[in-house]
Amino acid sequence: MAFLIPAIIVVAAFSLYFWPRTKPVRIDLITHVVKPEKLQVTILERGTLEALDNKDIICQVRSGSKGSSFSTTIKWVIDDGSHVKQNDLIVELDDSGLQEQLKSQQISRDRARNDFIQAEANYDIVKSQNESDIATAEIAIELSALDLEKFQEGDYKQQLAEVEGRFFMAESDLSMWNDRDVWLDRMVSKGYLTPKQALADRFKLKSA
Repeated sequence: MAFLIPAIIVVAAFSLYFWPRTKPVRIDLITHVVKPEKLQVTILERGTLEALDNKDIICQVRSGSKGSSFSTTIKWVIDDGSHVKQNDLIVELDDSGLQEQLKSQQISRDRARNDFIQAEANYDIVKSQNESDIATAEIAIELSALDLEKFQEGDYKQQLAEVEGRFFMAESDLSMWNDRDVWLDRMVSKGYLTPKQALADRFKLKSA
């Protein structure tokens, strides 16, 4: 027993000496878990970028009337090197000259339209007046016929000749007005006469 106790002490001391010691953790170190990752290599260097394929912007829109040699001014162009995508605005033209031309054309169109409407209105007035004159002439013919019938019953030779003359004149005028009116309508529809010219001709016919 006396020998066993010293032996135990020696073994314990030997174990403590050779037992692995735990190293203290250093808080000033940054640790990282090692794992497979992509290595990004970045090079910083000054330089200039140039396009591989340059395209010139040439304005072919004319600012004047047909045949003009003046091109529309380019008002704004996107900065060089800008990234663009479909439907992005890259150039803006000065359209003030074209806008003035558009306004001038619209004024001319409106004036021509108003002249046409006025001519149509005048034509309708003359046509209505002519129809009224024809109706008046037809009434005159009917009255002349009644007068003729009345005078035929008595001694009326002289008066009969006078009435017949008025009758034939009214009938001739009616036929002439009808023929002339149809002819004027045909000339206007074919473009040989304007409504204003037809109107003037009808006024001359009425005043004759």
